[in-house]
Amino acid sequence: SLAKFRIVRTQQTFFYDNQTNGVLNDQLEPLSDAYKPGIDLPTSTLRKSRSPQTLKISLGQGCNYSCGYCLQKDIGDRRERPQNDQTAQLLKTLERQLNLASVQRLELWGGETLLYWNDIVAIMSRLDRPDLTWYIPTNGTLLSEKHVDFFSKLQGKVTIGISHDGPAHESTRGQIGRAHV
Repeated sequence: SLAKFRIVRTQQTFFYDNQTNGVLNDQLEPLSDAYKPGIDLPTSTLRKSRSPQTLKISLGQGCNYSCGYCLQKDIGDRRERPQNDQTAQLLKTLERQLNLASVQRLELWGGETLLYWNDIVAIMSRLDRPDLTWYIPTNGTLLSEKHVDFFSKLQGKVTIGISHDGPAHESTRGQIGRAHV
């Protein structure tokens, strides 16, 4: 299936094909090699491995925003979630089923990932090591001292990404709070 995008500044339209990971122009012609048959992607998401280099964990779909264009808006809840009672079992299963020593990048995803703080702490505390890069996307939720303090004590490198529908889309989701500097 195709997702249609438009660049606001230039009004240029392009499409993303989530079955092939290809980017197409407005005539549906490939703009990226990933779309062309026979091209192997450097990191294929289509093959399973017991020794992955990247591991992505989805913590849930809850979000503290209510963007008009988002399918997750109906599960908006601004409160931080209690730790999921399945997190400990997930960690045991990962350690039993995968060679976690091969993981170079571990991504923790959510609706709004930081709503799952208690699970983040449990996972990062258990799997952290010096050669690991952590990635946590956020929809623009502000980091607090507890986040920064915890991240600064980890051995691995923590990277934070702000997704496309963060603070720039305040007009469609409404204001939820501001940091005062």
